[in-house]
Amino acid sequence: MSMFNNSHHESGGVVLFNGELILLFCENVNIQVVERNHNETGKLYLTTHRMIFTNRSMSNSMKSLSIPFYTLHDLSLEQPIFGANYIKGKSSEAGNNSKFTFKLKFTSGGATEYGQALLNAAKSVRNFQQSNAFQPPPAYSNPAGQYYQAPPNVYQPAYNCGFALPNDIFNQPPPAGFIYTSEAPPPYPGLNTHEMQKSAYPTQPPPPPQQQQFGSGQPPQMGFGGFQQPLNSGGSYPQQPAFAPQIPPPAYPGSQNGYPSGGQIPQPPTNPMYPNLNDLKPSAPPS
Repeated sequence: MSMFNNSHHESGGVVLFNGELILLFCENVNIQVVERNHNETGKLYLTTHRMIFTNRSMSNSMKSLSIPFYTLHDLSLEQPIFGANYIKGKSSEAGNNSKFTFKLKFTSGGATEYGQALLNAAKSVRNFQQSNAFQPPPAYSNPAGQYYQAPPNVYQPAYNCGFALPNDIFNQPPPAGFIYTSEAPPPYPGLNTHEMQKSAYPTQPPPPPQQQQFGSGQPPQMGFGGFQQPLNSGGSYPQQPAFAPQIPPPAYPGSQNGYPSGGQIPQPPTNPMYPNLNDLKPSAPPS
């Protein structure tokens, strides 16, 4: 599945998978794709499965860019002497093993906080990939025209994805009427759903032995790119939840179209502590 020009609507909106949620939204973000000489400005979405950029101008050659979390590596926060901080990273393009380098610049600030959220998301999905022997999906394209208007609650800034989201900084919701959903479910793993939270933090007796479970109710801890594993102590992030395959995405109780209904979203931890991104070592490219 190509990452380029596969996640936008002709109206200028964004196209999500069925069951995918938007966690963070930011406008006027500049993105550079070094190897392809792209330098564009537009909207940036952080979802439960990927980072999506949609171009402000639909007449340009790169109209959208989708970067699944499992393809991310070598993420860093660059702090030039002159100029604003920016995020730099690499991604392997699914299906043909090509790689590209991207740079993200935020005209209104927030590079450090967004970068930490992106790093936490990539780490969580990498843990799932390593512990479940996940294989990238084969190349495919979404059927043309199989889109419908997404429900209003597709935007979930308070969604409990296992780490604190900087929604105090990125508090602007995406524009209404420009979010679409395809009929296809996500073809790769993402951040936890309600069913995954139950498996990560069981509140009832453990299931029978034949069902897969983690020994202490906590997922296995896997390293990723020099991340320091957050501890579940005062002010720090809780341990990352377990993950389940995303094809098809699990239904949410009491909801329609696969999206959680109001009042059912767990709240993220308060008073988050963001570690210094420059303390993190580059990770190896996805195998």
